[in-house]
Amino acid sequence: MPSSALDHSHDNVIDIFTRKPLSELSDNRIIRVAAELDGLEILYSNTENPDKLFSVKLLAWGLKMNGEVVGLVPVSYTHLTLPTSDLV
Repeated sequence: MPSSALDHSHDNVIDIFTRKPLSELSDNRIIRVAAELDGLEILYSNTENPDKLFSVKLLAWGLKMNGEVVGLVPVSYTHLTLPTSDLV
């Protein structure tokens, strides 16, 4: 492959799920996953029940390319994990 093709920016490539250029998403990529073994849970509420708290167990911790650490929680059986920063 020519070196000019490797040096080409990814600004013209858009992620179909986030609708953002791939160059913006490179820091969000999870590069390492470690299991959560202490039984920690996340508390959250939703717009339908703002006065009620729900909890969900953390499955693992994820290290992003930018150094941010996020908790990974189960979302559904078809989409197994979601970084906790995406819950906000």
